[in-house]
Amino acid sequence: MKQVYSVKTAANNPDGPDLEKLDESTALLSATCDTFIHTLEECMRLANTATTPQLSDPPIAPITVLKDRKTSSSVTPMATRQNSAERRME
Repeated sequence: MKQVYSVKTAANNPDGPDLEKLDESTALLSATCDTFIHTLEECMRLANTATTPQLSDPPIAPITVLKDRKTSSSVTPMATRQNSAERRME
């Protein structure tokens, strides 16, 4: 922001543009923009490689996951629990 302000101030000088200050300010602003663009390109490259799915690991079908949960679950069905509670009360 400071560099943009410096360019604006140099360009809008009441006595006319301060060309020396304007050249210096625009050179600094240019370097900052170049660094920003380079960093942004690196971030985009990293983001694209991080979200690329691996072809060696096929996705697991949701049905398979649900079947595994049902067979490995030790949850007692609700009707069975109610019947057990009723028998205890008798």
